[in-house]
Amino acid sequence: NVVIEQQKQLEREIKQLNKPQKKQLQNRETLAARLRSLDEFEDAVNRGDRSLNFFQYHLHFRDVFEEKGGFDLVIGNPPYVRHQKIAKSDKAIFKDDFDCYDGYADLYVYFYEKVVDLLKEKGILTLISSNKYLRADYGCKLRRFLKSNTSLSLIIDFKDAPLFDAIAYASILTAKKERQKNKKINYLNWDKKNPVECFDYGYYFSNKLQVQASTLSDHSWYFGEISELKILQEIQSNSISLDYFLHGSQIRYGVLTGCDPAFI
Repeated sequence: NVVIEQQKQLEREIKQLNKPQKKQLQNRETLAARLRSLDEFEDAVNRGDRSLNFFQYHLHFRDVFEEKGGFDLVIGNPPYVRHQKIAKSDKAIFKDDFDCYDGYADLYVYFYEKVVDLLKEKGILTLISSNKYLRADYGCKLRRFLKSNTSLSLIIDFKDAPLFDAIAYASILTAKKERQKNKKINYLNWDKKNPVECFDYGYYFSNKLQVQASTLSDHSWYFGEISELKILQEIQSNSISLDYFLHGSQIRYGVLTGCDPAFI
């Protein structure tokens, strides 16, 4: 009868509920495969066949970000990788992730923005890197970023003094993560005639200049006496730039050797 048939149908549906669906079985298999992959990776690390060449700072310093909002201090020496050696796929990621992105920027530029992001409010950063961002076109967005998000306190420009084998023209920048409060920035222009070993606090305090923070434009950061800056500004304001003759075209590099695939 009808009642018995309905009862049998319900029994069949109950049995069907106890069986995992095809999609559930697929998800289980996917998770199992991922677990096996993690186990294999762990075994390879323990054997020394794989390296953990990344630093999960959000995991190891979780309390720093949850309780304080970031690090008190970051000291670093970003890698010097020219923009020609940065993969196009990486540049596409940088373009989405960094306000200071420029297609011609070397890799160290993005470390400045990342360090500021990792700091807590009023945290301190000190980085040594190439000094090219102080004046190069590709450093324009970085200069604007630093002026808008940090209070600059110290810049040391070593120019072509031989600090490192990989980097000529090194510089040190120290700043605090806050709106610019310092009216003056301490600046030291290192004299390459002096061995780097001579650098100490005494030399620094005897030779440093104090530069007006308001004189630092996005276009270029010039460090020198106010009188010299006024002469430079007067020359620029009374001169015709090459841009005028190029009708909006950008001036880039001419023929270059170096990192390009074909050497000339």
